[in-house]
Amino acid sequence: MKRREFLKILAHSTTFCLIGPRLSLASGEKINPRLCFEPKLCLGCEACVTACTRPDEPKEVFRLRLKTQEKKAPQAFSFSLKYCPQCQDAPCITACPEGALRRNTAGVIVLERKKCKGHGLCAKACPYGVLEVLYRQAFKCDLCYEELKEGYLPRCVAVCPTGALSFEPEKNFVPQKLPGKEERLVQTVCLACNSRCGLRVRVKGDRILRVDGNPYHPYNRTGKHLPYHTPFKKSLEVRGATCAKPQMDEDYFKNPYRILRPLKRSGPRGSGRFEPISWEQLIQEISEGGQLFAHLGDERHYPGL
Repeated sequence: MKRREFLKILAHSTTFCLIGPRLSLASGEKINPRLCFEPKLCLGCEACVTACTRPDEPKEVFRLRLKTQEKKAPQAFSFSLKYCPQCQDAPCITACPEGALRRNTAGVIVLERKKCKGHGLCAKACPYGVLEVLYRQAFKCDLCYEELKEGYLPRCVAVCPTGALSFEPEKNFVPQKLPGKEERLVQTVCLACNSRCGLRVRVKGDRILRVDGNPYHPYNRTGKHLPYHTPFKKSLEVRGATCAKPQMDEDYFKNPYRILRPLKRSGPRGSGRFEPISWEQLIQEISEGGQLFAHLGDERHYPGL
């Protein structure tokens, strides 16, 4: 059996753990984290896969790949996850003729995009088949290294609702500082379905940097929530998971047809004519009701809330 075949079987048949690099956290602590996947806990929701996508990259890029295999009852499905294990010998590094892949001082294999020419030799050398080359550009997992240094868990681990993906010691990963003036943590809800799960969104300017579950919200996919009197800084130590849908919120956010102001009908029904109104007017008319379309010849009284 070839080494490549053995590694694939091993990764798909049991709990698979990656012994991570020695990291220096913002707190000054040095640790060796472990990224583990337990197939028996996996629901196949693919929240981890979507969380790993980046808004500034092609939508076809996935650093994680979840494979589903049908089985007989009572275990109808089994799941296996493909991700970069940060190999010690790292054949991808030696295969790249441009020197675009290197191991940084923390031991994470990182890709320098400007050097990459998209030859694809790194992908062919990877024994796990987790390097992708699209549009003459390579893509790979770097364990969300820049966010790890700030104390955040990798995105795939943070959103996993069952703990099938874990990053140990998880207790060490707590953001060491609150967002400054440039960044905000917005607590909101997901509108992708009627569950209205709680979200905590990290925003910088008009860009969404990261979408996590809101640990305060009763619906945060972990099955439990924090008491509302819990201090905000303390809540940063608690993980709130999500499903795959809110990880696509960037698509809603950047949609050119997104409605940013309240609109009120300014013509007959079905005419498609609307005019913007203020939020104050919107709240007043919805709550109080009245002859809201008298200016259009509609004398009916519309009840308020």
